[in-house]
Amino acid sequence: MSHKEWSEADIFAYLDGGLSAAKRAALESQCSHDAKLRQRVKQAGQVLNVTQDLMQVVPLRESPRNYLLTPEMVAEPVKRQTRASSPSMLWMRLATAATAAAFVITMGLNLMVRGMLPYGPLP
Repeated sequence: MSHKEWSEADIFAYLDGGLSAAKRAALESQCSHDAKLRQRVKQAGQVLNVTQDLMQVVPLRESPRNYLLTPEMVAEPVKRQTRASSPSMLWMRLATAATAAAFVITMGLNLMVRGMLPYGPLP
């Protein structure tokens, strides 16, 4: 493998010990011959060391709240009677449906009459 085929992820996996034995051996072999790859591995190692140092210095913060869900939080709410099922709302629904049906019928008749006239509506 040439140094162009080694991704940053591969190099960091090598430094973390996450590469397979075959890939690790191939990278080490390539590093012994390729100065650019050796430099990339060295820079990645420095970045990793700085990151680890920062992780040691930064204080841990307490979580602002507990994010675990309790059974009460995920339980389905109890259905209670709403106003939507009251008799007055049923009449409102019926009136809305009747209005919508009247609108559709009126528009349909209007389009049918226009289609029957030879030159459109009279002025």
